Amino acid sequence: MQGDPGLPVVGGIVGEGVKFERIRRITGYLVGTIDRFNNAKRAEVADRVKHTGSGTGMEKWREDV
Repeated sequence: MQGDPGLPVVGGIVGEGVKFERIRRITGYLVGTIDRFNNAKRAEVADRVKHTGSGTGMEKWREDV
């Protein structure tokens, strides 16, 4: 397997073992964690509809679920 010369190839998988930090857009900010959010921002994150790909994301709001 031919990979990018700057990325390691482990077990035939390019980039395997490379550490990275997930960055998400939460409440309008690009963040890695919510450690520095105040209580209001944490509540806003908790109240968000979670889109997991297993449904429409609106299950939280349906009364028959």
